[in-house]
Amino acid sequence: MERNRLPRQIGLLYLIFYGVGNVVGAGIYILLGKIAQISGYYTPIAFLLASLAILLTALCYAELSARYPHSAAEAIYLQEGLALPLIPQLSALFIIVGALLSSAALVSGVYGYLRPLIDIGAVGSSLATLTLLVLIALWGIKESLFFNAIFTFMEILGLGLILWYGLPQIDFAHLDLGRYIPKADPKEVEMVLMGSFLAIYAYIGFEDITKLSDETKDPRRSIPLAIFWTLAIVTILYVGVAFVAVTLIPPQQLAQSDEVLATLYQRIAHQDYLLNIIALFSILNGTLVQLIMVSRLIYAGAKEGWFPSFLAKLHPMTKTPWSATLIGAALIFLLTLWLDLLTLAQLTSYGILILFSGVDLSLLLIKRKKPAPPSIYQVPSWVPIAAVTLNISLMVLALFWHF
Repeated sequence: MERNRLPRQIGLLYLIFYGVGNVVGAGIYILLGKIAQISGYYTPIAFLLASLAILLTALCYAELSARYPHSAAEAIYLQEGLALPLIPQLSALFIIVGALLSSAALVSGVYGYLRPLIDIGAVGSSLATLTLLVLIALWGIKESLFFNAIFTFMEILGLGLILWYGLPQIDFAHLDLGRYIPKADPKEVEMVLMGSFLAIYAYIGFEDITKLSDETKDPRRSIPLAIFWTLAIVTILYVGVAFVAVTLIPPQQLAQSDEVLATLYQRIAHQDYLLNIIALFSILNGTLVQLIMVSRLIYAGAKEGWFPSFLAKLHPMTKTPWSATLIGAALIFLLTLWLDLLTLAQLTSYGILILFSGVDLSLLLIKRKKPAPPSIYQVPSWVPIAAVTLNISLMVLALFWHF
């Protein structure tokens, strides 16, 4: 029994690195140009609105992770709240599919940044990326999070360089701030909302912190704190970089680049390839933490008897779920061959908002049925109500916009 138990060896700082690395690698490096194409000069507002929408659900996750510090996370939350047949199995499968789509979108973004350095083709880029990350993920959770910390430093450095070189080049004395604020016009509101819908993808990853509950020291305290710090750091970076980008380069020019932050950095710092390299570290990092999350969720589901038992096996030396990791990587590769980056990102946004709505509703039901101990973090009941309302509204508006 003890041989198949994950050791608790992760602290708060590692969790924050994990969360920031997951979110940043999953977003702005590959989607800024797509969001700028939709929202134009309102791109910073689109990111800010997305962060506010995510914050409501993050508050729900914080309480749920304190109530149920379990790596199966959403599967447990939905079962406790909805208590319907097959909810754990179906929710686990839904989450895994969403994570695979998100990971595939990240891997698809590698080629745009790698091509100026070495062109091995889109398929070759995907295969090389996943091979490298599988080796790191199988090495061990502590070692994987060590690489995550290094990669996270690199990706934050990249965004910091954009701000360092970009902000001084903005003439704030003559800046027309009204250009960045949408008017009460249906078309402009639509631009912001649809950009926010896609920007939701850029915030995906904070919830994956809960998947490491089984390996975290004092998870009831560390998990909620890591979620809050992750969102605060990422929102500041996203809004700042989006503001610099659309101020110094017209949004439609940004939309034409597959390496948007590298293009921006070349324009403001007059240096080639540095941001390509940093962006690759960022995307690798986001994919690494997604792969770790997928493997842990498959592992946890197998332990609960939801999946075949061989997926719950740990490597005897590294104590990592090797079979779950290999299966996850293979499925990600197949998705990169089937769907393009924008489609993967849009499908992931729909899926994650459906999941978030279910989690928010579950918390509301749990709060009515099972009062929480006073010692754990809690939110008022209006928070899950507001979160569900906002998530469903974004999905309905996006469906009208797409169809």
